[in-house]
Amino acid sequence: EIHFPAAPKLTGRQVNEIRSVLRKEKSSMVYHVSDMLTSDGQQELSGIDLPLSINESAEVMATIKKRFHWLPNINEQSGEIVSDHVFRSPCIIHVLLRHSVVLIPDLDMIGSNYAAAYYLNLEYNAASVTLHYGIADYKTEGHIYYAKSGKVFRLPKKLKVGFYLLYLNTTDPTIVLKKTDQFLWEHFAAKYTKDIRPQTIAFERYADAGYQMALRNFWVNVDENKGGITLSSFYDSTNKTYGGRYFHNDLWFQSWFNNMRTAYGLYCWGQQLQRNDWMDKARNIARLLLSSPQNKGWFPTIFDSEAHAWLPSGGREGDKEYYMPDNAWTAYWLLRFDNELEHVPQAKTFLLEFASVLLRSQHTDGSFPSYVQASDLEVDSVLDHGAGSAMGAWFLEEMLIRNAIPEKERAPFMKAVKRCNGFLIKEVLPNQRFEDFESFFSCSQKPMHYYDSSTTMFSQNTLSMQWCAEALLKGSELFRDLKMLKHAEYCVNILSLYQQVWNPPFISFYAFGGFGAQNSDGEWSDARQAQFADTYLQFFQVTHKKEYLDRAVAACRASFALMVLPENKNICPKNYLGTEVNGELYTGSMAENYGHDGFDERSYQSGFHWGTGSALTTAAIFKATLGDIVIDPHYHIAEGINGIAVRSVKWEEKITIKTDRLSEMKNRMPQFKVINPGKTTINVDGGPVK
Repeated sequence: EIHFPAAPKLTGRQVNEIRSVLRKEKSSMVYHVSDMLTSDGQQELSGIDLPLSINESAEVMATIKKRFHWLPNINEQSGEIVSDHVFRSPCIIHVLLRHSVVLIPDLDMIGSNYAAAYYLNLEYNAASVTLHYGIADYKTEGHIYYAKSGKVFRLPKKLKVGFYLLYLNTTDPTIVLKKTDQFLWEHFAAKYTKDIRPQTIAFERYADAGYQMALRNFWVNVDENKGGITLSSFYDSTNKTYGGRYFHNDLWFQSWFNNMRTAYGLYCWGQQLQRNDWMDKARNIARLLLSSPQNKGWFPTIFDSEAHAWLPSGGREGDKEYYMPDNAWTAYWLLRFDNELEHVPQAKTFLLEFASVLLRSQHTDGSFPSYVQASDLEVDSVLDHGAGSAMGAWFLEEMLIRNAIPEKERAPFMKAVKRCNGFLIKEVLPNQRFEDFESFFSCSQKPMHYYDSSTTMFSQNTLSMQWCAEALLKGSELFRDLKMLKHAEYCVNILSLYQQVWNPPFISFYAFGGFGAQNSDGEWSDARQAQFADTYLQFFQVTHKKEYLDRAVAACRASFALMVLPENKNICPKNYLGTEVNGELYTGSMAENYGHDGFDERSYQSGFHWGTGSALTTAAIFKATLGDIVIDPHYHIAEGINGIAVRSVKWEEKITIKTDRLSEMKNRMPQFKVINPGKTTINVDGGPVK
């Protein structure tokens, strides 16, 4: 039994009148609940709550609590809430015994009815589960959880509060996730996809500003043919400058700060803009990586340029342990550089050595270790048998797909990745155990394998979510396995719930398209969105689903929203209101995210790679793969990529497309990529396309 709220529960002085409306939408599975509150404009409340209760027997409730469910944030202790500060794709999803329900705030209503912060909450009782949606001022707890502050707010003369309820005749989490994501995208995001923002200049100009800044301020020469871009969070009190992270000019090849991923983008843009010096710098980065001394395949990922010494990893006991995802992510970008851009001497040997040690270290359950002791190569139990295994599988799959493993040696590697994907499907996906280093050892610290008993959810991080999605996607390609593709979509559809489908009134920058980090942190438009954009592009290429392409382009553009540029002053005004810390006000630099501490405040940069560098690498991939505008007549897809938004399309015998463009894109012929053209005639803004 589902009990819709007859009227909201109010905390504080009562209002003059409440009018509640429950209506069924065009679709038989969608309901809309709304309440209009009227007052004299002087009344004060501390809370408005719309509880939607689902009653079941105690026996059934024990089963339901274990069924798939999701909400944007977990709690540190019972009684906390999910504040609107994490309303990126806000919803509560719950699979029941024979059906599923999804509560989705009416985001259009929030924009014009903002008296105080909104919230969600999930409450379990002995014989019911209640989905709460309401309004209450909040305070932060720990890093980052939310609780009602009790602070009163003044009620306007009219306030309308509402939400959608999806009632789905399925208990398949993958189907529920797809329908939820589709609803959020079509109802709220679609109007933003016709807007070029937050892109304000062409990708090429972002590249010029970003690389000029980084190479001028943070480039480190190791010797005549090796070097890299340092970070900017180590303060040298002697000369009062910032550089590096652990040491003054250290160079990182890590899951966040990765010189090799930056080198890929730097080389691509060097080719396109005829900057041979950029291409040389990219080669120097690759050569530096290949000087990392392999230990039976494992390799250090932090280089202290002043001591001329390598450190195994960055983070937990970095001087004592290798972190496998750091190794695998770095090796993945070396592989792509060598395979797609330019052959790097010794790269194949380096990559095969690492692939071989992964194979030797695989556990009997199919997982790969996360931490390995540098002294004796013994496996550390921390994060072992976990989601990080996916990064190892993804790398090995790429080696197989790109024929980087000799034919006679392929069989054991094929078996290894299949076993790892089986482990992910059995042990990680059912309870959403998307845990990695950041879940426990970064700013949002918590006990290992933290489980929130109030929401009955584990801590989850979007990086390991991406790794799982990619590992299963590549596995489906290797084995031509549609079931594996379904599991891959399960992962990427959970990841979609962290993408910002709107531009909310309580965040002071243009937020659409970016991503959050995890379900216990406050970031908006975190730097990881750039690499997620590439993942969505790959899902589009496999499935031809336009939503994945829309999400990819939105994430790519959002990757530049926090970049410090004169053209971005209206996109992120608070970039220009802070003080100069870590060189953040250099033109071309970028904060790693926004609202990190749970409020509407600009965050700080952590380094070029986790920000501008990563954004430029993705832009280079999109430019090469999709051009400035991509058109696929067979699947009725037309999408602006670089400074272009498609305003309208007529799919007739002659395809007619109208666009909006950045001013600089109006003065030049865009690069068209036409997929499956056949004999179709295409006209864009009055001109023919060949």
